[in-house]
Amino acid sequence: MFRKKPRRGRKYFHIYLAGPIEAAKDRGVGWREKLAPILKEMGFKVYDPCQLEAKKTGMTVYDSNIALLDCKLKLKNPDSKITRSKFIMIITAIQDNDELLVKKSDIVIGFFPKETSTIGSVDETWICRKNEGVVYLVTDMEMERASSWLLGTCLRSGGDFFTDFESLLEFLKKEYADYIESVKKNKKQ
Repeated sequence: MFRKKPRRGRKYFHIYLAGPIEAAKDRGVGWREKLAPILKEMGFKVYDPCQLEAKKTGMTVYDSNIALLDCKLKLKNPDSKITRSKFIMIITAIQDNDELLVKKSDIVIGFFPKETSTIGSVDETWICRKNEGVVYLVTDMEMERASSWLLGTCLRSGGDFFTDFESLLEFLKKEYADYIESVKKNKKQ
């Protein structure tokens, strides 16, 4: 059911790491910094929006979130045309870049911790499925609290869901074993 080969014309699977940024205490950096090197070692190309955001906004993920919060606090002021323009400029750069990266990806790994809300990540999983990518979810949420929309997006893509990253990584090692082995062979040559 899952994608057996990378998108046409590619040697490598591309993975986008979706999950809360704005509502996460560490702006979503921690889990991505741990997972990305492991996936790269397995032979996957990884898109980490926390690292790539600075290229589009000129700000770190921390700085852009502070700027967005500052704008949001001022948006209710009817004389805030400059604030509105600044907010739109920042969020457009982030949204457009994330959408482009998701569309380029074969796989989206979505992290949905029960204590943190996210909206953009749900969109990213949907965009992935609509572009024939596979969605894998990691969540510690009780199944009855999980979004049916999100689970449906994941399962309809041919993906699956996991309660921790270790289980996800074991699954990827097994399901993508031929791919991982071929990447390792190509590196040795």
